[in-house]
Amino acid sequence: MTLIVSIGLLIIYVLMKPLADGLLDTSNWIAKALAPENGDIEFSESAMKYGQAALMDGWLSNVPFFTYAIFILSIVTAFLYHWWAAIIIYFVSIVLAVIAKLFWVRSVSYYLLLFYQKMTNRLADYKGTAD
Repeated sequence: MTLIVSIGLLIIYVLMKPLADGLLDTSNWIAKALAPENGDIEFSESAMKYGQAALMDGWLSNVPFFTYAIFILSIVTAFLYHWWAAIIIYFVSIVLAVIAKLFWVRSVSYYLLLFYQKMTNRLADYKGTAD
């Protein structure tokens, strides 16, 4: 039974992986574009980190977190079945995630629309609390 649960979690992980990677990559790209271009490298890197964290605030940051948590949970449940099952699930999940990312990744405009929607909702929330 635990092996079936582990395989089910593996399938969920593989389906969520392209969305999680797309959100992380796009938020990093936006943060790089918005980062200041001065000579201080340390300041620019910290501005990029804070910018990416501000962009990913809310449900957008939950997607990569839950994807990674499901990956770990799948390996742990496979280990509860037998020690060799955890090794197999680990390698199979990596291979399937790479294949899923190659075929199911969306364009940057899709992720930019998600960020735009999140930012307009945040602006509406700020305007609603300011009144």
